Amino acid sequence: MVFFRFKFVATALFLVLILAACSGPKYLIGIDNPEHPAESTQGVRLHQMFLSTSRAKSSDPAIYFSGERSKTQSYARVIASIPPDHEIGKIELPVGNIPNPKKDFMLIDPVLIASERDFIAQMNTALDRRPREQRDVLVFIHGYNYSLSDALMRTAQFVEDSGYQGVPVLFSWASRGNPLEYAYDMNSALLARDDLSNLLSLLEKTRATNYDIVAHSMGNLLLVETIRQLKEAREFDWLTKLDTVVMAAPDIDFDLFANTLEKLKPEEHKFYVLVSDKDRALKYARLVAGGVDRLGDSNAQKVASLGVIAIDLSSVHDPSSLHHDTFTDSPEVVQLIGKQVIENENFGINPTSALVDVFADTKIAVFGK
Repeated sequence: MVFFRFKFVATALFLVLILAACSGPKYLIGIDNPEHPAESTQGVRLHQMFLSTSRAKSSDPAIYFSGERSKTQSYARVIASIPPDHEIGKIELPVGNIPNPKKDFMLIDPVLIASERDFIAQMNTALDRRPREQRDVLVFIHGYNYSLSDALMRTAQFVEDSGYQGVPVLFSWASRGNPLEYAYDMNSALLARDDLSNLLSLLEKTRATNYDIVAHSMGNLLLVETIRQLKEAREFDWLTKLDTVVMAAPDIDFDLFANTLEKLKPEEHKFYVLVSDKDRALKYARLVAGGVDRLGDSNAQKVASLGVIAIDLSSVHDPSSLHHDTFTDSPEVVQLIGKQVIENENFGINPTSALVDVFADTKIAVFGK
């Protein structure tokens, strides 16, 4: 008994160390460079991003929203500043407390949005500024061990590196951004189902042509549970503008995902699942989860047999040691996912064949019905 208890504790501690890589260093929100403001720096690229969150407001304005849970859903917008020499697949970090817009990612000009009505109105304003063919929305859902600033930076990097032209919206649930808080984070993700459902209902009321969802790691648990909740309440059908769901390195029980798909109609299987048998984070998550496969490190053909499209990233070079963030860390992947999956959702009768052709010159394998 002592041996097995030791084995479980050792595995859990190793999982904590491994999954700590799900987020990077902490960043400050609303801190500009007083001598060289980002908006007046030549070559800097600016992305306005919207925020919907179940986090509680922080007393520290540089943190903005904390890792604690709120009973009230909040909305905001913020501008991400991308340095002129940004390298695809990386987030350039400030060395000190004052970032340099010529070298660093920055999060500036955070503005709270007072109500859902104002959120819809400001979303419509952002959409109307774009050409008609770019009036789309990207919803990004982060994973475990993310502070709000971590999540905003990751969203900004994905938008920049993928070349996305629509309006980005981060849905940020109450992760404490602490590798020791895995259980807290998992429960926070589940508690955020109603808030995510509410955000999707608001997007349906905007003038967006459609919207896509990209979820990472534990964010996929929140996403799948929200879809399941909507389906059981017979409310999934009103998601008429939902186009594509990209599930990157999903930290979710394979059986749970399969059971949820059984409740959906085949035409509602709009999922592109990014898997990798090199994902060390998910391998250790599987040990803690009783040996049940995590969707993200399952065999790609097995995943595709559920009636979704599986994209196997196992052979793609990932500069990280964990292979848990390949969808953003690998330049070829983040660009191909952005341009070929999100921007070109309608591949005709056989999207799998179309993707196979697109990825023919890469190490990315595609499986589907």
